[in-house]
Amino acid sequence: LAYYIVSQLQFIDPLNRRDLTREELLTLDVYLRRHGFKDLNVTEAYDAKGITISSAGAAAATAQGRADIMQQMARNLLNSLFGGHS
Repeated sequence: LAYYIVSQLQFIDPLNRRDLTREELLTLDVYLRRHGFKDLNVTEAYDAKGITISSAGAAAATAQGRADIMQQMARNLLNSLFGGHS
């Protein structure tokens, strides 16, 4: 599941399509390391994406969720153009 989350960059709970929080992903990383999966860092992929709402998640189905996604994408673009940090 962790490999799928990272490869698809869709940080959602597969049962209810709820966006996963960064804290939940940190917990997943601890679990993975404890069980020998040291080459996978879900939180790092989440942070690198820079968008906390998944387009496949339930929040993206709302107008506010879509607006939040677009705002985060615009902030990432501006940061990459002007070297700012969020």
